[in-house]
Amino acid sequence: MHAYPPMQSKFPTFAETDYQALLKRHLARKEKARLRMRRKRAELKTRPKDEQVAANARQRGYQTKYRSKRREKLRLLQHQRRLDAYKAIHGPDVFADYCRGMQERRQTAECRARAGEPYDSDMDDFEDELCSSEDESDGRESSWSPVP
Repeated sequence: MHAYPPMQSKFPTFAETDYQALLKRHLARKEKARLRMRRKRAELKTRPKDEQVAANARQRGYQTKYRSKRREKLRLLQHQRRLDAYKAIHGPDVFADYCRGMQERRQTAECRARAGEPYDSDMDDFEDELCSSEDESDGRESSWSPVP
């Protein structure tokens, strides 16, 4: 069994006894599911080979779907952790400047992508020329501005 961390509830009214009861119920359901899957895998081994192959293919699809969802969640958590660390190290003022710079770089990249131009660090005033004029593709003015 996995070791669970001590109670760190987001809800101040969540009592320790409630947490222990929920944890106990969760662990019981987890054990029940583990035993059910163990029986299912043992039963599958007695089936014909083509049925085993089909079951494995289905299982791979489920695993891929689970991993992709999990990967996205982890990516977002890691991004937030990096931002929090940057803010803790450099302070809120430098962090605000950093966020503004990220926003400007993202908008510049979007403008260049819309124009079909590759990214080039030597083109210092490219975003001013491109984003201050009207967009020829749909007749609208660009939403990019150098000041956020």
